[in-house]
Amino acid sequence: MNVVGELRGTVRPDEIVIAGGHYDSVGNPGACDNASGTAAVMELASVLSKYSFERTIRFICWDEEETGHVGSRAYAEAHKNESIILYFNLDSIGQDHGGHKVGVESQSERNRPFMDAYIASLAAFSPQLTAMDAIGNDNSDHNEFEAKGIPNFELYTYDYIDPGSPNFHSPRDNVDEPGQISYEFGYLLARAGVAFLADEAVLTRP
Repeated sequence: MNVVGELRGTVRPDEIVIAGGHYDSVGNPGACDNASGTAAVMELASVLSKYSFERTIRFICWDEEETGHVGSRAYAEAHKNESIILYFNLDSIGQDHGGHKVGVESQSERNRPFMDAYIASLAAFSPQLTAMDAIGNDNSDHNEFEAKGIPNFELYTYDYIDPGSPNFHSPRDNVDEPGQISYEFGYLLARAGVAFLADEAVLTRP
């Protein structure tokens, strides 16, 4: 079951920006993959809900990403005719091996303007981190929006995939494993995410 929250737009409510992350894991605690992304989605909702925006923002926690993007696939199909401006995916953003790098990826070059906009927010608000942007070679819930022609990209902890974490999809992906979770790293990514989403949804000025 997907969990959906909505902050309705005040000027163009039918135009929608979505931030999401999956909450299932592979039979383990899933601290990085993907409690970190789920926590970031909830924090984005907590901060942005204090403001109003021209466009509608939806905050969604997906079920069954690990078994084939089941929750996001069903949602993308059901909502494919809505005016979804962007889907922003957060998957495995809680681990920093010391490289301070985040992957900013999508399957299509046409999504690069949104990727570049997030990277600009990262540089402005969390310059401690380095963006590693790439097209292709990623696999998460945003791919279901790509299949429907909806703009999208994702964040993930770059060092979690390359060179690869020994704790990936293992019982050691838990908050008690030394060095597994960097709360500061996740905070810095979410901080930039707040600024990025505020721009995309268009903050309503007094």
